[in-house]
Amino acid sequence: MKINLEIKTRIAEKKASEIIGNFGIYHPDHIRLLDIAFALGVQIKEGPLHGASARLIRIGNHAIIRLPNTETNEPRKRFSIAHELGHFVLDHEVISLGIVCTAQDMMNWYAMDRETEANYFASELLMPETLVKKRCDVKEVSFDPVKKIATDFQTSLTSAAIRFVKFCPEPCALICSEDSKIKWFVKSSEWWPFIRKGQKLDKRTLAIEYFVGQRIPDEGQDIKADAWLDEPRIREVFEHSIALGQYGLVLTLLWIS
Repeated sequence: MKINLEIKTRIAEKKASEIIGNFGIYHPDHIRLLDIAFALGVQIKEGPLHGASARLIRIGNHAIIRLPNTETNEPRKRFSIAHELGHFVLDHEVISLGIVCTAQDMMNWYAMDRETEANYFASELLMPETLVKKRCDVKEVSFDPVKKIATDFQTSLTSAAIRFVKFCPEPCALICSEDSKIKWFVKSSEWWPFIRKGQKLDKRTLAIEYFVGQRIPDEGQDIKADAWLDEPRIREVFEHSIALGQYGLVLTLLWIS
């Protein structure tokens, strides 16, 4: 299943990369989603849309993406558009009411389904490897370079963090926690320790602070490695955690420094 998912997400990224190449994009400011959508035969419209972040309605070789007119967060809006363009370009089946995507769908980076594929398409479209990879070559891992990527490319912190870990040459991993448990994770090519999905967070982690009603420290800290990992060869890891309060989640960067 994991191999199948990797193949599908790579295909999604390749499709987005082809669009970037066709438009000759070489700077973040050139990623004009409305122009890209128009060239693909997709209209973007805003209006009342309850209980969803976006909706795609396909009409033959054309489509309409509807966004809620209450959304004021530009990075979320851009990611929603790119996500729906992913459904369109990847020819995902559309039911009678179209494809309706929620905020949780935009956070789906781990399930083997079309929402995950659309997210990987969106991340490559918004943050092309050719422009992002060099920004991930850092000596110290933290959310600082991730925030810079998210700001410069006007996209979500989660998608920026995933791109960062994918291209970072350091042994690091991004962990998403929910209800005090590890929900999903992604890791760099140099990361080797095993991470267990579903594992309850240790009380020594910084991430647990959010789930017990405390404030997570702004800066990362070195903590005992066995608070996160079952790997006796590692004594300490650097942890930097950030709460995503609107989703009830915590993102954690772990780095074997």
